[in-house]
Amino acid sequence: MKTNSLLFCFTLFLIGCQEDNSSIDTGSDSYLPLEVGNTWIFRSLPQNNNDRKTFRRVIAEVNLDNRIYAQVVSGWHDAEEVINDTVYYRVDDKGFVYSRRKYNDTEENKFRLNAEDGDTWTYPIENNDLVAITLSVVDVELKIKRLQNCKAYFRDVSPWVDEEYTITLAKGLGFVKEYSNAWGMGSDLESATINGRKFNF
Repeated sequence: MKTNSLLFCFTLFLIGCQEDNSSIDTGSDSYLPLEVGNTWIFRSLPQNNNDRKTFRRVIAEVNLDNRIYAQVVSGWHDAEEVINDTVYYRVDDKGFVYSRRKYNDTEENKFRLNAEDGDTWTYPIENNDLVAITLSVVDVELKIKRLQNCKAYFRDVSPWVDEEYTITLAKGLGFVKEYSNAWGMGSDLESATINGRKFNF
């Protein structure tokens, strides 16, 4: 009986020690903070898949076709970082996030930061296909923190096969998880540096 009581108390202690994002103060209330220098480091999912880490970093504000974008690079986070992609993001007054490439002025409306649980929208891509986005409000369990009220954006192009994936954003942090629903793999947040403050997850 005494052993069971100790086990119960220890379980309550562990639950009490689990942190959530109510204690995280990044200096931002945006679901996608894009200030220059903000950095996200990700570990692979499932975690036994491989040990390589990836990163995203905002490196500049740039003017493309008379619009201001945050230039976000990404790649491998090894002993030396290897950049293998660049995407440009801008957020309009309605909280719509548009992304594009440097030499392609076609914008994708991947995120709507003020959207609510269950909202859906579409936008066109090549060959007149339509991307459908569905938003769900979810909690995300990371290694040492539980992030509440995150926004998960599920992307699907109905004529295509095995391209479905979900990108999840957390308030004040931005990118916290990316997951291929078709392939069962992705990445989640290990650490983030937002407005000069570093947070481990």
